[in-house]
Amino acid sequence: KNKNRKKVLKIEKFPLWFRYIIKKKQYLNPIQTQIFPSIINFDGNLILCAPTGSGKTLISIFAILRIIINSISFCKSKSKIIEKVVKIIYLAPMKTLVRQIYTSVKSMFNKFKFRIIEVTGDKKTNIAQFELSNIII
Repeated sequence: KNKNRKKVLKIEKFPLWFRYIIKKKQYLNPIQTQIFPSIINFDGNLILCAPTGSGKTLISIFAILRIIINSISFCKSKSKIIEKVVKIIYLAPMKTLVRQIYTSVKSMFNKFKFRIIEVTGDKKTNIAQFELSNIII
């Protein structure tokens, strides 16, 4: 076997709820494969530096999923997501990246009835919008 070949995870081995979120992917790339266990099992902070196009956005989706998983067990409900418990702030350095992340997150998590807002310097956002939102990008 080729020892230089990098390990990747197949999405088909993931739980159904996870595959439902990231339907279009079949595999995680090597960077995503390496970081996945840390993201999904760790509640602390993480800084990830990787080249453009390496899959950092999907890694951030893993982190959002982790917060949602925690909200389910925190509320001790029967696999029901309690939207009031979920509050996520995603920071991005550029407006174009904010738009890209917002579009991705909205398409993946809108079906759960989360309130997702995009915040840049271009438009005003009031405190009520922040309070009512679950995911702020």
